[in-house]
Amino acid sequence: MAGMLYLVSLLWITANIYFLPFHVWTAGVIYPWFMTKGLTLYKDIIWLRMPFDMFLLSAWYRLFGASGSAYQLFIWVMFGLLVSIFLWVLKRIDRKIVYPACIFFLVFLFPLFLNVEVGELMVGLLVLLLFFLIHQYALTNRPVWALAAGICAGFTVATKQNTIFVVLILPFFQFYLYIRKQSMSRLMRSSFVYVFGLTVPFILIGVYFFFRGALYDFLYYSLYTVVGPYRNFTLLDHGDGLYIEFAYGILLLPCVFLWKQLGMQRKTAILLTLFVVALIPSLLPSYLSYRTFTSFALVSVAAGYLIRGLLHKKNTAWVRLSIVCGFIGYMTLVSRYMSAYNGFVRDNGFHREQYLTDWGDFEKRMAVWINENTHKQDRIISYGSEMIYLLSDRLPANKYTNFTPFILEPFVETTKVFTSNPPAAIVFDWAHPDLPRGLSTWPFLAYMRENYREVMRMDALVLYSKNK
Repeated sequence: MAGMLYLVSLLWITANIYFLPFHVWTAGVIYPWFMTKGLTLYKDIIWLRMPFDMFLLSAWYRLFGASGSAYQLFIWVMFGLLVSIFLWVLKRIDRKIVYPACIFFLVFLFPLFLNVEVGELMVGLLVLLLFFLIHQYALTNRPVWALAAGICAGFTVATKQNTIFVVLILPFFQFYLYIRKQSMSRLMRSSFVYVFGLTVPFILIGVYFFFRGALYDFLYYSLYTVVGPYRNFTLLDHGDGLYIEFAYGILLLPCVFLWKQLGMQRKTAILLTLFVVALIPSLLPSYLSYRTFTSFALVSVAAGYLIRGLLHKKNTAWVRLSIVCGFIGYMTLVSRYMSAYNGFVRDNGFHREQYLTDWGDFEKRMAVWINENTHKQDRIISYGSEMIYLLSDRLPANKYTNFTPFILEPFVETTKVFTSNPPAAIVFDWAHPDLPRGLSTWPFLAYMRENYREVMRMDALVLYSKNK
């Protein structure tokens, strides 16, 4: 039966990934492609996130080539891997919740997260593994589980900086075990191996960037810039992900207060709650709903216990009413996403090759012109769709591929970078939303008007070629 459940899961994943409109995350195609061409993140191309998902994607593209369809296949594989790990974890924790938890997971997966990006998908997978490893440590108190949990937590943070608080969950449990009479020597040994495991991913990443001459750039852009200029620049209130976070909280409340009646261990209930709370900052900085995917698998575990508790004949009417209220609150908050998904399916239907992209036929025409009218070694800049780099098979002229004020400041210095080695061609979107926020005064724009000629235009999107 478990094999049949996994097969149904794969079919449902395939239907949603391949037969509904699929959002191709341009940065998830372009930046790993840059890496396959020998460029180094942070040093040769500015990147603000942690790099682990980019490393995996660049390895993937070396095997299958960089394209929207290759990215789509990677997402399908990751979903398939997530479901297999999810089922395995459920079996190891409590076989009685496998079916209700998996059904809940599949029912709400795509209505809430149809176009989740690779970073959040990978964090969701790693967090599920981390939950299992800490759960095993809490049950057995063996240091080997603490070591594995440290490594997994390290890779989680190495994927997204805003998951940093998950590293505190196991120390909390170590303190919990200590006050329950765990020996100090065992606690210290477990703490040491956990911290050692936590550092392993960062040691590997640090060594890589050190030998690439990019360690300072990595630290500057992934840490300093994110907690400084980026935080001050980014709008913090334009997403609706808090609706889903509140829905998670409402669903977890019965688990916190009725864990015995639900057949949960106290440690399991505490762990699920800690993870969901620790992952709330993963919504930052945009609060977009797909960022709540990071804790969705764990909420599905909680839902499995709730469904089992609802069906358990020995539970009182009060317990069942509490569970029903939890599900009503959850459904009330996520109903907007369910309705949007139903409308999405109704409007588009199930059929192949429906791609949601930020490039179209005009960008392809631009790329063809660039490819035919520049040399292979020539470099370009695209402040329209970044996919033009790949479509034209041309690399960026410098590391400033992101048209954002805090990245291009100080303007005088970045203008010197552009004018000292001018791009052979420039794609520029004069309707770019950051132009009114200070970028209209960037001196290079005046230089571009004087030294480049317009080749083709569609509305505000213009292709410029350097004057001979």
